[in-house]
Amino acid sequence: MGIIKDSVDAVVTAINAGSYSQSFTAQKNYRPALTLDDRSLGVFVWPESYDRTVDTRGRLNWTTVRVSVYVRKGVTVPTGSANTSDVDGMLDLVDEIIAQITTAETSIVEISSEGAYDGGRLYNDSDFAVVITATIRKMV
Repeated sequence: MGIIKDSVDAVVTAINAGSYSQSFTAQKNYRPALTLDDRSLGVFVWPESYDRTVDTRGRLNWTTVRVSVYVRKGVTVPTGSANTSDVDGMLDLVDEIIAQITTAETSIVEISSEGAYDGGRLYNDSDFAVVITATIRKMV
């Protein structure tokens, strides 16, 4: 088996082993076909990038795989309302997923998310979306 596929599978397995405030099953999906009509909670995992570091003697040392975890759900955010419970619940779920994958045996060395969530998508489409990137590093 390859390190890229194994890394994605490890993240999916780690996520699905957790208990969460909202029910879902994470799926390995290299190209999720999502529409705004689908308001259900979805958690999708795919490989983002891959790097190898080679030492001066030509032996492979470290392999780094970045795995993306995409969390999305249609939410209700009334215009001008201070009611943020749907979004707060999704942010809590993102925190739960991050806690689960960083405590599992996945060789994760870093978690990041460029722009915590897509505010324009939330405002225009009432669709909560976050992409978490898990960086996995292994000696090969």
